[in-house]
Amino acid sequence: MLDKNGKEMVTGCVVEIKNAYFKTDNGLYFVEKSPEELGWLGSDYCLLKLKRNGQLSTAKKNICFWPIMSFVSDRMKSIEANAWNKEHATIEVRTDIDRQYIKEYFKEEAKRLDPMIEHMKYNFGEDHPETIKQIKLRDHRMEVSGSIQ
Repeated sequence: MLDKNGKEMVTGCVVEIKNAYFKTDNGLYFVEKSPEELGWLGSDYCLLKLKRNGQLSTAKKNICFWPIMSFVSDRMKSIEANAWNKEHATIEVRTDIDRQYIKEYFKEEAKRLDPMIEHMKYNFGEDHPETIKQIKLRDHRMEVSGSIQ
């Protein structure tokens, strides 16, 4: 998917959402998972919120999906928010944000898979499809962290 300026959104890039219906949806995010990524079954982009300095946000509502869909208990408000977001919300790839914290995030994600991979190798063998899938996912996470400048 392309942003409002025609730039491709890929895993690891920083994006900024503007003009969303709910104020908490606006801000800086990084693309944690994209639709074509290995191991991601969603058709949307999974975004994690960032602070202005590029660190991961610790806010309660720090996950967003693009395109934005609102799910609130008031059905009419949800319909209004979704219509507003479809018409007005924009997303833009930002290249002026320090991505060092994002690089570290993906390295840590890859390291977290190591114990599971070792467990699967021990129980199922190295050539089991699930073991191979987890190894590919770990390698992909390391590849993403290596491609971040």
